[in-house]
Amino acid sequence: YLLAGEGRQALTKSFINAVLEDSGDPCVETVELKSPFNLANWADDKETILDVKVSDATGAQYDIEIQNALHEGFFKRLVLYWAQLYAGQPEAGWKYGELHPCTVIALLHERIYTDTDKPHTYSAIVDRCERSRPFFPESPADYHILELAKFELNEKQLYTMDRKGTQR
Repeated sequence: YLLAGEGRQALTKSFINAVLEDSGDPCVETVELKSPFNLANWADDKETILDVKVSDATGAQYDIEIQNALHEGFFKRLVLYWAQLYAGQPEAGWKYGELHPCTVIALLHERIYTDTDKPHTYSAIVDRCERSRPFFPESPADYHILELAKFELNEKQLYTMDRKGTQR
């Protein structure tokens, strides 16, 4: 409700921009809250419901997932939600070049990456042999995981963290 409730676009935009800014990506100008329902196309298809589904002025799609517990298949679930966002874009007469990138942002109550104190981890699809080179000229998929257990959550705590997890 906090991010998807009626009239919450400014808060949702600010949240998405904070995540994007932290990862060095450009911020969005506007957001539009979308129906979180990904309806099944066939009788045996699974219908999924996203926590928060958003699009920006460029057509890029965002899914914000809030997870209280780490479930088996967590990463596969994020990929499925991304795939449904991406595949759900085409309309009549579409062309492949008109597909927009999709981003999944997961707020996770637990720690998942125990080898770092960095609270924000994000993906980059790179060439496996040349890891400094992106695989796609424009990445169609971005994943961000925010581990809330790595933040000090109290009303007096005002700080930012750098990309290495150092408090500033």
